[in-house]
Amino acid sequence: FTSISDVLKKVSLQDIYYKSADSIIKEKHITSWLDKLVLKQYMKYIFNPIGSTKFLINNLSWAFIINTILMSMFAKLVYWRHKHYFIEHLTFNMFLHTLMFLLVSLAIILDGIIENEDTQETINVSIAILTLSLVWWNIYKYYQDSVIKTLAKMFLMFMFYTMVLTFCALAVLAISLLFI
Repeated sequence: FTSISDVLKKVSLQDIYYKSADSIIKEKHITSWLDKLVLKQYMKYIFNPIGSTKFLINNLSWAFIINTILMSMFAKLVYWRHKHYFIEHLTFNMFLHTLMFLLVSLAIILDGIIENEDTQETINVSIAILTLSLVWWNIYKYYQDSVIKTLAKMFLMFMFYTMVLTFCALAVLAISLLFI
């Protein structure tokens, strides 16, 4: 087979429900290690989608932990003149993540309480602006740079944050798929 999707196209749902993975592999002449792995994991996911999804979501916490450590290393590079220890950057990043988590949790709770969609949207936008403002304010106060430097470095950090979080989430999910 040339790609993972080719493997799944050749196997019908009837095969998946009524045959074992080994018999499908023999019948369809699947020889690649990766193709065999994909088929077996796909079958596990089909038979227990809720448990598999919960497993994947639970493992995403590792992406946030790894991301926090990598962001602290990046902050150490960006603020190298400030002579902060790595542990101080790590603690500050954990504080910022906690702040963002609490504000996102507040937005989710208010979405569940308020039924008017216009009001929900207004509250969500307000909380997003409040979150960005509080993150900026805390960075400004902690590192004591000028307003412009703080904004520039914060923009740089957000770009890096997005890339690293995406990479970490994809890596953790890919590894998790091996163990469903």
